[in-house]
Amino acid sequence: MASREELESLRQLARKRHRAVTQKVSRIKAKEGITLTGTKDDPRKDPQSFKRMNAIQLRAHIAKQETFISRETQFVSGAKGTILTGSLWHQAETLIRAVNRKNATPYEAVKNVFLPSQGMTVDEFMGTKPTHPVTGNPASRAPHLPITKSAKGIPNDRQLKKLIKDLQAKLATDYGDKVIARERKTLGKFLKDIGKVSNIKDISKDFRGLTPGQFAFMWNYTNFAAISSFDYEIAKSKLHDPKSLSQFDNAFTTQISEMRKIIKDVKGLDF
Repeated sequence: MASREELESLRQLARKRHRAVTQKVSRIKAKEGITLTGTKDDPRKDPQSFKRMNAIQLRAHIAKQETFISRETQFVSGAKGTILTGSLWHQAETLIRAVNRKNATPYEAVKNVFLPSQGMTVDEFMGTKPTHPVTGNPASRAPHLPITKSAKGIPNDRQLKKLIKDLQAKLATDYGDKVIARERKTLGKFLKDIGKVSNIKDISKDFRGLTPGQFAFMWNYTNFAAISSFDYEIAKSKLHDPKSLSQFDNAFTTQISEMRKIIKDVKGLDF
């Protein structure tokens, strides 16, 4: 059992740490606009309660206070003023920079490639892509552009941890191969269904001979993904109702022809 002197010493330390916690809560409020008072992240208790705590309880409480006071314990403001764990956000920022560096490298090797089917270089084509009206990010595929994620767009630590997991996956050595395999499978379904309602053979055969590098180039840096996605939606409607969306018939045929031209261009590239 702790002596009276030891208990009083622990209570004095708890009161001292309580003041330090309160000062840090105020600094966080001033710097980040975050109100921690009364939240699960606020380790404070009424100092009057320290008189009723035994030594074990006091030591446990002081440990929580010291964890909060530590420089490693930080908080940032998330969406609508929610509280995010600072160390998690700093980890996400580090990963975002690493992913951006990784994604920028391949683009330098392809940006000046000219594709006759599009009448412009890759760099010129990517410059024509619209941005999302809300986020300002590319509205279509543009893997070379940097991720510009802000803590203000993240609602809670759970979503922040999910972002970290996604970013870590993007840095894995085999990430690109997995993405290409998944997208080839998706495109195979798109083209198979498109072939069911068009007057031409299943054009999925046209892209099967592409190397992984050629496919990634076609999917990321040409109009192929946008065209095939649009035609797939038209094809689904027509499979359900053959007379539906007849106003798109001519455009449908033209776009299938355009996809063939893009595939032909890409097959000539050494990727």
